[in-house]
Amino acid sequence: MALPTGYYTIHNLDKLVGRDLHEDHSLNPKHIWNDTTDKKAVFFIQKHESGSYKISSKGAPTGVSEDGRFVVAFFHPRDTVIYWDIKPVRGLKDTYEIFAQHHFWYVPQPGKHCPIEVSPPWHGADEATIPNPQYLFTIKPAPINHAEGAE
Repeated sequence: MALPTGYYTIHNLDKLVGRDLHEDHSLNPKHIWNDTTDKKAVFFIQKHESGSYKISSKGAPTGVSEDGRFVVAFFHPRDTVIYWDIKPVRGLKDTYEIFAQHHFWYVPQPGKHCPIEVSPPWHGADEATIPNPQYLFTIKPAPINHAEGAE
C-alpha cells in the first residue's frame, strides 16, 4: 500500500529511528540513528510523482553519506537528496523495506543505538525468503502532537 504524504514514525523492531537530540551545529550531514535519543522523532514522507518518496528528518532531506555507508540528513543544496522506494513487506502490517537503487536502509545492530547504514539488497528478488529484521522498518502515522516542528 502506498503511503500518502505526511508525518510518520519509523521503527526497527521496537526502536525508534531518527536524528539524535544532541548534534553538532555545523551544516555537515547528520546521521539517522536506530534507537535515537530523540524520543519524539518523526519523519516527513513526501510522495513524488514517480512513486518514490522524499524522506526528511527535522526539515532536512535524507540521502547517502559521501562515503556511501550511511543514511544521513543533508543541509547543503549541493548534496544529493535521494528519492527512496518504500516497499511493503508481504504479510507484515505497516512493515517496509526502504531503498533506492542498490542502497537499502540497514540496521547493523538491531535493538542498539547505531547509525542506519546502507547496504546492497540482502535477498535479491526472492520473495519467498524469510524477511531479515535488519532491513525491516515499521512506518506509522505520527501522533498529531509529535508532528509539529518535525519538518
